[in-house]
Amino acid sequence: MNNDLPLRIIFLTLWIVFITISYARKTQQLSSRSIRERLRGASRWESKFDIALRVALFLFWISALILYVIYPDWMTLFTIPLPIWLRWIGVGVAIVSLPLLAWAHHTLGQQFSPGLQLREEHALVTSGPYRWIRHPMYTAESVFMIALAVESANWLVAPPMAAGIVLLYARVGKEEAMMIERFSDEYRSYMKRTGRFLPRFKCSKK
Repeated sequence: MNNDLPLRIIFLTLWIVFITISYARKTQQLSSRSIRERLRGASRWESKFDIALRVALFLFWISALILYVIYPDWMTLFTIPLPIWLRWIGVGVAIVSLPLLAWAHHTLGQQFSPGLQLREEHALVTSGPYRWIRHPMYTAESVFMIALAVESANWLVAPPMAAGIVLLYARVGKEEAMMIERFSDEYRSYMKRTGRFLPRFKCSKK
């Protein structure tokens, strides 16, 4: 298990960087008061059940991550027999996904919200990575979670990662419907020239 120690340290470090990028200037959004406010403000775009499910998953994440890093002897029961080279590839992929996440957060700035809601002064962001991708943050988060699940090689860590990705993709349709209702043809036009999770490449016609 000593050979696994560097990977566990890297795992914890990457998660700290991930949380810092996502909430460094938005720590109030992690507070219990913020969660209660989101529950009271639940709408047809995001129900109270959706919010509660995301909070429960977040707590499950934290528990799984702490247990993996501490890694008592009984955690070996959950080990996935992956080759060490594949786990290090997972580390590399996770690191590569972080600049995209940081770029997306920086571009959104104060427009970012963890819930499906729009403010009165909300503007449609089409700069930075949003010039090519409508949901670069979801792309970066999904890649990060897949990579960290591979890096951990642990069945206790992989399920909450998979559940997180499922929840991200499940809300995309609702989010785009909300944006269409708010920005109408402007957003429809934006959808035609961008990809949902990856850039849309056009084949040149001769």
